[in-house]
Amino acid sequence: MGDEGACQLFDGWLHRFKVRHGIRKLDISGESKSANLPSAEEFVDRFAKIVEEHNLTSEQIYNADETGLFYRCLPRTTLASESEGDVKGFKQSKDRLTVLCCANMAGTHKVKLCVVGKHKKPRCFKNVNYLPVDYRNQR
Repeated sequence: MGDEGACQLFDGWLHRFKVRHGIRKLDISGESKSANLPSAEEFVDRFAKIVEEHNLTSEQIYNADETGLFYRCLPRTTLASESEGDVKGFKQSKDRLTVLCCANMAGTHKVKLCVVGKHKKPRCFKNVNYLPVDYRNQR
């Protein structure tokens, strides 16, 4: 037995199908946040001075950031025909978890994820004895 019957798949056929039938990708909704670039540049300079003054190493500098996980959210894009000019939006589900990530600059110490949810004791955790994250409720 050899590879004589092996099937090789390429996405060229999908691209040609979409072009042939006038199918394109449309954004359903989009949000953008504006950043204060001058303040960000000023902070970078100030932070570099603080690091230099205190002789901080990459193991001593930490960064933490939070992100929202919308676990019931529908996709933001859809496939539509060329004749369809726009796609009407819909109300997105607001159900979310907030996830806090934190690690040092060197990447040698990664703090356990902290997940903040709505309920104190979610039903899905009923028979769970161990979670690989710290779970907290928001109230």
